[in-house]
Amino acid sequence: MTSITHENEECLCVGGPLPAGDAFPATGVAVVYTYRPEPFDNVPSITASYERKPLTRQTSEGPETRDFFVFAGEQDTKGHQVRKGLSDAEALAVTLATPDLYWKSAQ
Repeated sequence: MTSITHENEECLCVGGPLPAGDAFPATGVAVVYTYRPEPFDNVPSITASYERKPLTRQTSEGPETRDFFVFAGEQDTKGHQVRKGLSDAEALAVTLATPDLYWKSAQ
């Protein structure tokens, strides 16, 4: 992980059920989000997890690294995998596809 430059720094979420661009304090190492895929009480919850990871992109000035909360996967209430998370390469590809969102303040 990269060092935190100030206490208000945030990391953006990449992939998963949270909207692109959602941010959480960079002081954490993970984010867990529990939701119901349907608005009914009898529908089991799904737990999505995100891990803080540094991703590096290449720019004309050289490599640039930034921390993100990368989607690590989803589990049902019994701990069974519902959806696989993103690899580092997949997460980087998501950020590079929308650089204005994920890399804007770093440009």
